[in-house]
Amino acid sequence: MILREELIKIANKSQTTLLNICRDYIQALFLSFFYQQKESTNFLFKGGTALHFAFGSPRYSEDLDFSAQVFNCRSFEKLLTDTLAFIEKSSLKVELIESKPTTGGYLAIFSTLVGDLKVPIQIEVSLRAAKELKGEAVLIKNIFLPTFESFILERKMMVNEKIQALLTRKKPRDFYDLYFILRSDFKPKIAQPTRAQIIEELEKLNKKQILKDLKAFLPHS
Repeated sequence: MILREELIKIANKSQTTLLNICRDYIQALFLSFFYQQKESTNFLFKGGTALHFAFGSPRYSEDLDFSAQVFNCRSFEKLLTDTLAFIEKSSLKVELIESKPTTGGYLAIFSTLVGDLKVPIQIEVSLRAAKELKGEAVLIKNIFLPTFESFILERKMMVNEKIQALLTRKKPRDFYDLYFILRSDFKPKIAQPTRAQIIEELEKLNKKQILKDLKAFLPHS
């Protein structure tokens, strides 16, 4: 376990909040332990948190999102509880708040205590047809743990899901994630009509709302 004092130093150096750093640490622990288990390769890491851990996006994220083929809920529950047990062995108190199947997959929420700071994390698994699902292995380098391997949703699919998310949810964080993708080595091919639609939706966003939504999850400078 990394001591709270050290996490405070990391937060100050990273120019972000202690909550972001504590959540980042717990997410790294979860992913490291999760992907040590054989059955975990069926669950492909995706979304803003995957961009942060696998590709260096500076945006911190609250959730852990995965895509999976049809899976046995009991098997995933065992993966989840075993992973949380590993986290507890790191001298962190863990509480499983919610864990249930949903119409689209599975939802779980757990929290940990880092000192007196409660850190909640939501896990969401989305079911996808087998023929639609492709993944790739990547090494996760982070400041908390030794480098570890994870399995992410194929980059092209991740980009398509992010575009779909920003056109439906219209959240500033989704537009930021796409901005990061466009500046990275993903080199996504986005059709002109889709580009025009993205620009149209971006222009509708309120600047104050953009700042409010992103301020909590980006470094201060």
